Amino acid sequence: MTEKSMDECLNAIGQAIADEIDGDPDGAFLYAEAEPGAIYEALFLDRGNSVEYIEASAALSTALFEAWDASEPGKSWATLSYAIVGKAFDASFQYPNEISNDEGPEERRRRILKERYGDKPIKYPTPPSDIIEL
Repeated sequence: MTEKSMDECLNAIGQAIADEIDGDPDGAFLYAEAEPGAIYEALFLDRGNSVEYIEASAALSTALFEAWDASEPGKSWATLSYAIVGKAFDASFQYPNEISNDEGPEERRRRILKERYGDKPIKYPTPPSDIIEL
């Protein structure tokens, strides 16, 4: 694999988001957490009165792994918030020493979504009907 610059990786993330949404990515928001060998990502699209959760593709996961690998040695990010507004994106990182161990990824994601969208409803896909509960 050829190493990419962080700028190339961030552009690839934006392209993967645009491909995933299959249309105008304006209003898309990605929250990701990374650690060696694992990426946790959640993609959302602001639909005005609600926010839609969009299942991340393998291409988006690959772009996120490449962005994590592109971090400066010894300065790998722990979280990435990536928002598309119009035709531009804003990406911000947090590093391991900047996040609290008092929250797990799910709690952090809920908090960040609440800060971003307030009480706007978030619509998740309906689980398949053939899921077996244990």
